[in-house]
Amino acid sequence: MDKIAYVNGMWQAINYDLAGGKDALWTANGIPLAMLDNVTRGNYAATRVGDQVKFKAGYSYGTIDQYDNTSNGAGIVEGQYGNVWYNAKALLNK
Repeated sequence: MDKIAYVNGMWQAINYDLAGGKDALWTANGIPLAMLDNVTRGNYAATRVGDQVKFKAGYSYGTIDQYDNTSNGAGIVEGQYGNVWYNAKALLNK
């Protein structure tokens, strides 16, 4: 994780690779921490910048609900969290 913040009433993280760069926006590219398992320290300790995380079961797959040709962005509706935009090339590399 490259950035972590409390935004829009929830803790979110941004990974620059998945977001398509350092100009990522919390409302478009923020991934709720509730969707992630912390591989580095387990889920019992606070997630920190630099930790390795993975998507929890149920969020580790999905269909592309929207696509933006200009940015090569793939929008995936993540249940109650709404649409999260990912860099399509980074998704293919994971």
